[in-house]
Amino acid sequence: MSMKQKILIEGVGSFLPPQYIVDAREAQSRGQMTAEEVRREENKVVDDIVERQLAAGLREVTSGEIRRHRWDKDFWLGFKGIELEHVDTGYIYEPVEPYTDVIRVVDRIEANPQHPFLSGFRYLLDKVNGRAVCRQTMPSPANLYAEIVGISQGNIASVYPYSDDLVADIAKAYNDTLKSYYDGGCRSVQFDDTVIGRLCDMSYEKELLRGGIDMNKYQADIIRVLNQSVAGLPADMQVSLFISGGDVAVPRWSASEEPDNIVPKVLRDVNINKFYMPFDPSNLESIAVLKHLPADKRVVVGLVNAHTPWADGFMDFNTALDEVLKYVPAERLAVSPQTGFKLSGTLRRGLTYEDQWRKLKMLSDALEGKTVVSR
Repeated sequence: MSMKQKILIEGVGSFLPPQYIVDAREAQSRGQMTAEEVRREENKVVDDIVERQLAAGLREVTSGEIRRHRWDKDFWLGFKGIELEHVDTGYIYEPVEPYTDVIRVVDRIEANPQHPFLSGFRYLLDKVNGRAVCRQTMPSPANLYAEIVGISQGNIASVYPYSDDLVADIAKAYNDTLKSYYDGGCRSVQFDDTVIGRLCDMSYEKELLRGGIDMNKYQADIIRVLNQSVAGLPADMQVSLFISGGDVAVPRWSASEEPDNIVPKVLRDVNINKFYMPFDPSNLESIAVLKHLPADKRVVVGLVNAHTPWADGFMDFNTALDEVLKYVPAERLAVSPQTGFKLSGTLRRGLTYEDQWRKLKMLSDALEGKTVVSR
């Protein structure tokens, strides 16, 4: 029996903040506002972002990552054993000199039952009040592993005395934290990962090889830390994986089944059943990587540019979507922007708080009436 299947819209989870919260944080830095006053302003932003997501038809909503200053380190600083240090020199595994704050491992990495992100999720849960699924985004455990490998220049024992247990310690910290979220009412978590996507870039892989990294072990450790992080979670807790290329948002996807191509292994071997994957709609060949997606897993394909305020070319969009449907049936598919909207440099590209909602509306309109026959 055949039936028409509508393709759903999803969001990646992060949203550009309105100017008034940017101004409030600047006022706080000058001593003109207290942390509590800024928190109240953040609550107002979260309230608005929740309502906007619901109005856009999203079935899963986030707090927009509004409370986060650093997309990855703020979460890791909630673990025991990790502190922050400001440096002004780079290290070998980064494509550019960071000149920024970096983490320092000062003790064994462990979960913190009072992780500071938990209170933000509880606020989101109360605000949504059952109208949608509340999704918590967090940096991938693979990113924390890669960060420590980078800081240590490949000699993990130089920064982590329990080097043989690094993967297990990171995974347990995440696993315990996810269980705390579950106890707090969370049923959907999204890992934001830039390591897997960057490994699609030959130049990044060469940097690792020049640093003496065993790529087979590195890839195996990435898959292992992801799998151990989600092991034993309750059956009704969904964990998804957003694969980004980092600064180059869309990874250089390759469909080839080769030892150095980590993507087929991740899609097949990682015990996560939902992936967010951005694509360039004008590069149809890259979409063939979806042939490696197992039949019991879902994918959200990013086909709309989240970096610019102007409309996308929906001729390319429709052609790309038709190509995606050659590999993934509509019932296991959704469409999203390529990335979250809250990205460094977004303001310099002219994107405003209102533009991101217009982008979602454009995406919704493009999918309106786009149904396929499902058998």
